[in-house]
Amino acid sequence: MDTRNAKQEIIDTTIRMIQNKGYTKISTNHIAKEARVSIGTLYYHFPNGKPDIIKEIVKSGYAEFLEDITFNNLTIEKLPDFLKKFLRSYIIQHRENQSLIIAIEMAMLSEKELFEDMEYIQTELKLYPLISSLLLQVGYPDKENIDKISKFFLNAIDSLIHRYVLYENLAESDEELVAFLTDLILSFIREKKS
Repeated sequence: MDTRNAKQEIIDTTIRMIQNKGYTKISTNHIAKEARVSIGTLYYHFPNGKPDIIKEIVKSGYAEFLEDITFNNLTIEKLPDFLKKFLRSYIIQHRENQSLIIAIEMAMLSEKELFEDMEYIQTELKLYPLISSLLLQVGYPDKENIDKISKFFLNAIDSLIHRYVLYENLAESDEELVAFLTDLILSFIREKKS
């Protein structure tokens, strides 16, 4: 197995194992054995073991999710429909990857440095600049604080959707949550514009 295939096999195996057994019930030795690679190969690609594999899963998951989202030519008139589509997709993505999201949460709680690296992942994927660009396209006036606002929006939406999907129903349905979050975001933007 070549190096690139070995790395991808480790990632794919980890995802499967998390979905079947949960994050805490697997070790790097289990992953290497199941992926049919040596433990040295696993640590060659992921020097910090499971946390590094999880970081790669998060990074590729965000990148894959963003491939389907188009921010171009967005106007304030198109924003409500865009937000609804984006939020529905985000909820679906969370629901479909629930066991991985739980693993990510567990890894972040047990490995504090992983949590600090999440900022790096967000920056590398340019999520904050994407949100800032979106806000500027629709005429958000506070250009001085736009990056701080973008970071707040992304983390707030992510946290609410995490809680909704993983722990408790904050709304009666996905559509109710989508409508609430859309109204909240639009109200904030309109308030700032006036």
